[in-house]
Amino acid sequence: MKKKSIALIITAVLLCGCGKSGFSDINTIAEPTLSKTESVSSNEMKLEEAVSEGEEKEPPRIVNLPAPKSKEHPSLPESEVSVTEFSGIPLSENPDESSRLNSKNWGYNPICFDSGKVYFSNPKDRQYLYVYDGEKSKCLAKVPANSLNFYDNKIYFISDGKAIDPYDYIDHEGFLFSYDLESEELTRLTDFYISQPLYVNSEGIFYIHLSKNEKVTVYKLDEGSGVITPLYKSYCIINYNGFHYNFFSKCDPDGLRTTYLCLSDNEKNYVLNESSNEIGFPTGECIANGKFYFRRQGMKSLTSIDLKDGTVFEFPVNPKFPYSDYTIFNGTEYVAREDGLCEFMDGKFLKYTRKEQLVSIERLFSDSKGMFALIKGMDGPNDWDLAEIVFSTDEEGNPAYGFNRIT
Repeated sequence: MKKKSIALIITAVLLCGCGKSGFSDINTIAEPTLSKTESVSSNEMKLEEAVSEGEEKEPPRIVNLPAPKSKEHPSLPESEVSVTEFSGIPLSENPDESSRLNSKNWGYNPICFDSGKVYFSNPKDRQYLYVYDGEKSKCLAKVPANSLNFYDNKIYFISDGKAIDPYDYIDHEGFLFSYDLESEELTRLTDFYISQPLYVNSEGIFYIHLSKNEKVTVYKLDEGSGVITPLYKSYCIINYNGFHYNFFSKCDPDGLRTTYLCLSDNEKNYVLNESSNEIGFPTGECIANGKFYFRRQGMKSLTSIDLKDGTVFEFPVNPKFPYSDYTIFNGTEYVAREDGLCEFMDGKFLKYTRKEQLVSIERLFSDSKGMFALIKGMDGPNDWDLAEIVFSTDEEGNPAYGFNRIT
């Protein structure tokens, strides 16, 4: 696969005016840049009519995209990797590493950050790609976007042309796209589907692929040459200080499967923790503030492992109000519960007063400048918003929070 042979570029003529941003709709699609070896029809991205205001429908197919081609991925050579006890690794200071903090959940990963701006797929406008500059939101591209990544003044994302349901927790497949923030060009980079999670940095584009023999493998795609390289087995992409997140499983004679959570340097697996079908397999993994965080499926718990020395900490759980999600903001853990937002302080969770009682937090996101949430209202199954969390105090001086909706 070569980038030149499959790039589909849609210029800014298409990209102004979607949703409620105040821009006029333009139905003309600019003629795409075609390759020398493979033609791309201008009908490959044809917008359907917008859903009438107030009309309840299942997430519609917004953009007609071509059928994905079959792509045979190179297999990962079998190799012996030794297993050893984890004793700690130095704290990383590289901001270009994949912490997975804002893409730790399967399914819907709608947000990324850079230089005070928030790039997001808008649940109020068919998951189209938007930007929020701190004052107002603007539509960038009329295409549903998921697994957003910012790198080198571009937004990379996955799309199969459908608006993804925020309740969808399965892995999402689609074509790989990039949107150039300077030239306002939207480019389709693959003619085959890739799977989330997606991660982009100076070394390449990383994604996962499930091969015929059911081995979930992380691959690296070189955007310039189109070369695809298998890296290691894992179902998520976390890189930290020369290590990557890995796992392996063993079954005992009674059929109990134990999964070992590891950091690997390709020669050794350093075991962080163990999971099984009795105590719950890991989910929602990320690295932040020098700690590895994960939850156990079905438990709605939260565990951290200090990467300096391997210390394990189980966060307290209120059985009445289990966690729906968590994030790390300025070094502090926050969790979303059914009864509201909580901050971990002095060994326990401090509950904030919520100013909108009928709004619940489903997902939490953060960067160094602020916290954001996917919130659910009471006006039907599609009443979703992305909002900045605004901290304040209530009438009695207790910590409180409200929402500044950006959708």
